[in-house]
Amino acid sequence: PTTTGSLVLTSSGTLNGKTVSCTKNVNVKSLLLCTVNSGPSTLEVGESASYSVSCTGGVTGSCPSSWTWTRTPLTAGSLSGTGAVRTFSSSTSGSVSLAASGTRNDNSQTVLCSAKTITVQEPITCTVSGPNEVEIGLTGMYAASCFRGLTSATCPSLAWTTSSGTITQAGVWSALDEPSTITATGSGGLTCSKQVTGVAAMSCSVAGPNEVESGKTASYTLTCSGGIAGSCDSVSWSWTPSGGSLTGSGLTRSLSVT
Repeated sequence: PTTTGSLVLTSSGTLNGKTVSCTKNVNVKSLLLCTVNSGPSTLEVGESASYSVSCTGGVTGSCPSSWTWTRTPLTAGSLSGTGAVRTFSSSTSGSVSLAASGTRNDNSQTVLCSAKTITVQEPITCTVSGPNEVEIGLTGMYAASCFRGLTSATCPSLAWTTSSGTITQAGVWSALDEPSTITATGSGGLTCSKQVTGVAAMSCSVAGPNEVESGKTASYTLTCSGGIAGSCDSVSWSWTPSGGSLTGSGLTRSLSVT
């Protein structure tokens, strides 16, 4: 038969002028096939998963009872277990093909199963970016970037926590006057963190003599306290005397009075 289904075999003959007949119902099955079809198609390095063989078609009981498993390339990962179920894991990334073969139970023919291709990926890592210092009373914005090896990857849903101050789930940190660790965590053990510090708000003062004789010149210097590193130098300072005249630039000015 070339198609599946049911058929009836009929045999008849004549004995002493009498016809004798008999019939047999036959169930026509499709050819026995097997596949490695269970288990994930994608794994991360160090992760393990179970894979199994299943048969379709063939006569009852023809599916092999024992299996030989192979992986291509042979050096990729490792297989453990027995029978129709094996556990695969790999310590390196790449593409691996898992295949199985066995001997039919009803005859000595070898059955080769359709292979399953597995992609082993580098695990996702992440980094937190944002300012190292934030003035108390202000907020800093922090974000996470994810990677597989050196390639950018989509981050899973992340939860934000902080050891000091408060942080929203959008990564906005409100500082206190102390160091803090901002941490982003995701599924699969993904975690990354950044050390940050809350600093006092910047204030400034002008140093120089309190008195200047008429016709003389005195030097005055602006100094800052608090604030994030470099914030004093990043400000464009305007100097305005209520009398006399100023010369100079940056944080130092000369005041001349007449």
